Amino acid sequence: MIVSGDAPHVSIGLIVRNEESSLRETLDCILQQDFHDIELIIADNCSTDRTGEIATAAAKQDPRIRYHCHETNRGVNGNIAFVFGAAKGEYFVLAGAHDLWSPGYLSAMVRTLDDDASAVLACPASRWIDGNGAEVSKPVCVYETGELTAPGRFAFVLWGNQHAIYGMIRLAALRQVRHHFGCFAASALILAGLSVLGRLAHVPGAIWYRRLTQPNENRSVRIQRYSRVLFSQPRRMILIHWGLILRLLSTAATTGSVSLWHRIQLIAVASTASIRYLEPMVHDVVDVLRCRFYGGDS
Repeated sequence: MIVSGDAPHVSIGLIVRNEESSLRETLDCILQQDFHDIELIIADNCSTDRTGEIATAAAKQDPRIRYHCHETNRGVNGNIAFVFGAAKGEYFVLAGAHDLWSPGYLSAMVRTLDDDASAVLACPASRWIDGNGAEVSKPVCVYETGELTAPGRFAFVLWGNQHAIYGMIRLAALRQVRHHFGCFAASALILAGLSVLGRLAHVPGAIWYRRLTQPNENRSVRIQRYSRVLFSQPRRMILIHWGLILRLLSTAATTGSVSLWHRIQLIAVASTASIRYLEPMVHDVVDVLRCRFYGGDS
């Protein structure tokens, strides 16, 4: 085992809440990687099952693990903010307690960032799996921005999904980006900010297996779930995609140091988010009207 003193090369933030059924498998997947110069920060959001017991036992066996259990529920976004802030490494990886990694996942992404100073994010390939670990056929997005300039990278992120947030990020770049953890779609905003700062590099040798935990969820049910789990207290999700558009415009206008021409292009690209999110924006308005005139939940 290799541990590099106070500053590991890679910090891994593992966010958990009531994950006793999958946590052992996820920990084995992380700790058995062939890249060992890591710290693993397990942030427990007030689990009521055996998650804490499993994490504590693992921390006693491996000095690379730091386990922290919050006294109050911070929500998913608050838990992610905690592991971001606690990280000490040069690179950071966010991990979900029910997801899995391919062998060599960390080492492949470390090589990518070590070899290319222009890359701020090493993006794994992604695959969907079911509760039993079998692959599920669902569309995925390959993140590779190549030689694109900042406006092109921003457009790429805007029209892609958010899977790349589970890649490997330069911590220095991550800390230059504004974190909207009090808002919906915080990961989309982080990716947008990172795209202004540098290249997003695809790493075909690394595969992130995302477990499909809500296979039959429609939009209304999904929004209700977000309102319960993203924040420390349930909140009404009102005009959330409209708010996302405004924050994307702010990100385009303020992130990084770019030329005036690129800044104008970034803002123009951000304005096209209204096309990207047109349907959910209409749903947002319908939800508000339904709540206002019929007393339904938005």
